[in-house]
Amino acid sequence: MKRRGQMKVKVNIRRATEKDHSFLAWVIFRATQSHLEKCPWPTILDEDEGGSLNFLEHLVCTGPSHWCHLSRFWIAEAEDKPIAAMSSYIPDKHGNDVLERAAFQVISELGYSELRINSILERLLALESGFPDDLPGAWGIECVAVDPEYQGLGIVDMLFEQVQQEALKEGFKRAQILCLIGNTAAEKAWKRNGFTVQGEYLNADFEALIGTPGVKRFVKELKHER
Repeated sequence: MKRRGQMKVKVNIRRATEKDHSFLAWVIFRATQSHLEKCPWPTILDEDEGGSLNFLEHLVCTGPSHWCHLSRFWIAEAEDKPIAAMSSYIPDKHGNDVLERAAFQVISELGYSELRINSILERLLALESGFPDDLPGAWGIECVAVDPEYQGLGIVDMLFEQVQQEALKEGFKRAQILCLIGNTAAEKAWKRNGFTVQGEYLNADFEALIGTPGVKRFVKELKHER
């Protein structure tokens, strides 16, 4: 049980399903926005917020499975509704290459013009330039967000515990998560759950597009609890 004000809230962790697609679009949008004044998705897609969320709703349902696909998410649910989510994945199987194919499938389905597609591709290349290669042999974690009404209840900690057990079951001994430089709230959460900074990556093109100089990689060595 978690307390929200004077109320006790029962939190259940479950796999995401297709009915969660709108919530997961919000999670990806909010997680990408991080501490920034504006979310990068409208800039990348040349869309408003509504158009960006529509794109993401399609993306979470478009396979094969990638790290933004609904099949990779764990949902925290309370009071009969989703309140938080976290993506958990194997980079070699569900990484950026698979995500890019799905993204361009969605772009094609939404009927974007060739000129617009080319400009999106340029911005995606600038975005990717700021991210390091995946750490070999590390489980991937991304897209973490909590409904503001339920923040401060340790929901992220519950999701991290679920993901850690999943990674261990799959034979992984460490996990990684990337964090935009300047997102101090997220850094506190990652450190609280045993992650430490293993690298900082700066890129001028990334900063010009996103508005922050780069990312930090956080890593945790995983072990079974006794």
